[in-house]
Formats: sequence, C-alpha cells, structure tokens
Amino acid sequence: MVSENTARSSEQTLFKSGILLALIALFLDQASKWFIRTQVLAEQSSQEILPFFNLVNVWNHGVSFGLFRASEDIAVMMLIAVAVVITAVFFVMLRQAETLWTALACGLVIGGSIGNIIDRIRFGAVYDFLDVLIVNYHWPAFNVADSAIVIGIILIAIDYLLWAPKREAEKKSEQTKE
Repeated sequence: MVSENTARSSEQTLFKSGILLALIALFLDQASKWFIRTQVLAEQSSQEILPFFNLVNVWNHGVSFGLFRASEDIAVMMLIAVAVVITAVFFVMLRQAETLWTALACGLVIGGSIGNIIDRIRFGAVYDFLDVLIVNYHWPAFNVADSAIVIGIILIAIDYLLWAPKREAEKKSEQTKE
C-alpha cells in the first residue's frame, strides 16, 4: 500500500513538474513574441545584435522553419489540428513519464507547441524573430517556442537512446533477483 501511494505521488510530482515547465515555456514564448514585435521591432523589420545574430519580424505560415507554407484558412486549420494532436501525444507521454528528465522534456514540447498554436489561432501564422547566421549559412528564423520544442525532442531522444536501455536492463536484473 505504501509503495502504491509513493508511486502515485511520484507520478503526480513528475506530471506537475512537466506542466509547470510547459507553462513557463508558454509564458516566455508569448511574452518574448509580444515584446520583440511591439517594443523592440515595432518601427523596423530587423535589428543586428551581433554579426551572427539578428532580431527580425517574420511571420511563418508553414510549420517549423517555414516548411510546408499554408496561406489558405483550411491549410492553417489543418496545421492547428496537427499541432493539437502532437501536443496531445506529448501530454499522454507526460502522464506516463517515469523520470523527471522525460517529464521536463515533454513539458518543453507541450509549452512550445501551445505557444505556436496560440499564434496560429490569433494571427494565422507563427511569429518568429530569432535570426542566426552560421558561417555562410543563414538559419531560418525561429522563436522561443521552436527552441523549447527542439530542446524537448533532443532530451527525449537522449533519454530513449542512452538511458532507457539502462533502466530496462536494471528492471530485468531486479526481476531476476526476485
């Protein structure tokens, strides 16, 4: 009974941690978009910060990094629907998370995804403002939500490829000892 309560409490803590990080990512995304769009770049289309980093006004009508541009209402609605489904999948993953690492990674993806969904609903496009140049390569503009999503996916991949096999081996070892 005690271990069942402990497991439930641990699951709730992981879930709450993921949701808290999702809310933080969502807030930082929406606040940064508002601040850059209305305060920093209100009168200009771009501002150089460093030789390899600019702030820009870009409306992304596609998915990540401007792929699959959608300008018609039906296409925008389809992108919103796909984003909602993906967000729901990560919400389920968060509910099933067994480690804080996974819970936080799912939280980043959920918060970033919701941030971009809000933009699509409000504006029909996602506001991007971070512009990076690497040597002679111009990276597509992105935002805090995109960063949260990418970081979350990388963390999930690291967990899946490196740590999950170790956890499974430990579980099997414990089962054979019993």
